[in-house]
Amino acid sequence: MLINQKRTKKIWNKNNKKGDIWISAVLYVLVIAGVIAIVLKAGVPVLNKVKDNSVLTKSKDSLSGVDKYIKEVASEGPGSQRVVTVDLDGDLLIDNDEISLELDTKSKLVEPRSSVKQGNVIVSSGATVKAKAYPNSFLLQNNRVIVNISRLGNSTKNVSINTSKLINYIELRENNARALGSLFSFYVGKDNSSKKGTGYTELLREGEDLGFATVVAHVNSTSKNYDLHLTLEPEADYLIVDVKNLKFK
Repeated sequence: MLINQKRTKKIWNKNNKKGDIWISAVLYVLVIAGVIAIVLKAGVPVLNKVKDNSVLTKSKDSLSGVDKYIKEVASEGPGSQRVVTVDLDGDLLIDNDEISLELDTKSKLVEPRSSVKQGNVIVSSGATVKAKAYPNSFLLQNNRVIVNISRLGNSTKNVSINTSKLINYIELRENNARALGSLFSFYVGKDNSSKKGTGYTELLREGEDLGFATVVAHVNSTSKNYDLHLTLEPEADYLIVDVKNLKFK
């Protein structure tokens, strides 16, 4: 009986040892797989950013080279020409006197709605809005719409103002379809009289490659004073309207 018990114990220990080795091997494989997953999760974004940054640098250098040749040809007069070879990724667009290259990256190489100018090359992220002041109007535009807003008075000269006549038109650039300003009317709460009064309009910032553009209508009506902000953002086919600095009389 004792011999049998010892043999049984010995056999059991042998089987248990094999089980331990098998479990250890499985845990080892799982641990290795987990480490690889962590490394890939942390490393892939870094590799993507390095790749995207390399593409961006190459594109900037290529466009800077094109700009250099354009200046040389312009300075040499009629008949001057160059053959330029460029290696670019992304979508290239030539519109009038502008050459633009659109890159789709997964990495944040430039802060959203901002731009960096290097010579004649501008690198921007979502900064596609243009704003310009004319004698009688302000023109806001992005790659989708053009918005024409009335220019009225100034900070030292208030004139008659009617918020239903602020927008002259909004035009879709895709098909040149226009929505006339008579379709738009703004007033505060349910007070229809707040549409009319005295005041002026101003463009907060003029220029190109803007993250957004805003025209402010300073309105002094019979019941309240307020500032009406009309803002156009990149990729938008609409205006964002805000009422600020509201004061009741």
